[in-house]
Amino acid sequence: MKALLTGAVYAPVDLPYLTEPLRQMREPLGVAPPQNGIISDLYAQMIPWRKAVQYALRHREWPLWNPFMLSGDVLAASAQPAAYSPFTLLACLLPVAQGLTFSAAMAFFVAALGAYLLARELGCRESVALFAAAAWMYAKAIAFFILWSVGASWVLLPFILLATRRVVRQPSVRSAAFLMVALAMC
Repeated sequence: MKALLTGAVYAPVDLPYLTEPLRQMREPLGVAPPQNGIISDLYAQMIPWRKAVQYALRHREWPLWNPFMLSGDVLAASAQPAAYSPFTLLACLLPVAQGLTFSAAMAFFVAALGAYLLARELGCRESVALFAAAAWMYAKAIAFFILWSVGASWVLLPFILLATRRVVRQPSVRSAAFLMVALAMC
């Protein structure tokens, strides 16, 4: 949340400055030492995929094909770029680094909201539901994998559980539609 409010970036955009050819540019550009070197596949895979989606959308094309990977590769049919996720589409309006920060902030918000609503549905007091929301939002599986597609799936788990509970307890078209939307978002 701090990155979103301060205009910082919640993504490992500092990792390319560890090696050549960008190593010599780190100090003149004021790039701080890396925070976490273990998440290198975010900058090596997820950020280029996001940029490919953004490139296709900016050129008024469907993000079906990634022309930047070898001789080309599927983009929309792959889960990692999340080319048709509403959050990805909104994030593509921003520069890639800020778009990733927006995606992470939205994912944390959706995780907290889903956990809060599920806890309230289960009959928990509001204070307990708020604690559950904070605990789920900062759970290791979500906090570490927030910019990966698996993190986005974990974020939606409380909504899927809530929708499933409603389908079982209160079967209706509305409950089924809620479950369908939750599963489609996942």
